[in-house]
Amino acid sequence: RLAAMKFTAIYASDYKRALRTAEFTHKLRPDIPLIAAPELRERNWGDLEGMRWDDIMRDHPDVAAGITSGDPDYALPGGESRAQVLRRATALFNRIVKERPAETVAVITHGGVCATVLKHALGVAPASRTSFLVENCALHILDFDGKTWTVRTLNDMSHLDGRGG
Repeated sequence: RLAAMKFTAIYASDYKRALRTAEFTHKLRPDIPLIAAPELRERNWGDLEGMRWDDIMRDHPDVAAGITSGDPDYALPGGESRAQVLRRATALFNRIVKERPAETVAVITHGGVCATVLKHALGVAPASRTSFLVENCALHILDFDGKTWTVRTLNDMSHLDGRGG
């Protein structure tokens, strides 16, 4: 699906899973740069990194309450808040717009980053529960000019179900 799309660069989280996906995409388009971007990393869960949700609820009920409160400024112990994730991701998007005006780029990142940016782009309150799906390998197409976001495609999975997109 991405092979048929016209874009001038690939930006990817520098975490292994996203970078491997980006490298696969880059093989289809070796003529364009692949840029590993730490700004696209999944939310840093700090002291809770690697813990299962059931264990967090049992062992850290105060933290679980903070996570489920929807407060975008709630920072995980030793980690990040959703607001911090949004700030670092949008800082990258602003930089891309300045460095590559009017260009189309591919961005390969993680579900939490996608959900956070999509909520922002759609004008959904940060404290609201996400009312849309963000599936693994889904395609989201957004326009951003440095000020205004337009969501053109949300959670498109047609490239995986045989419809070909």
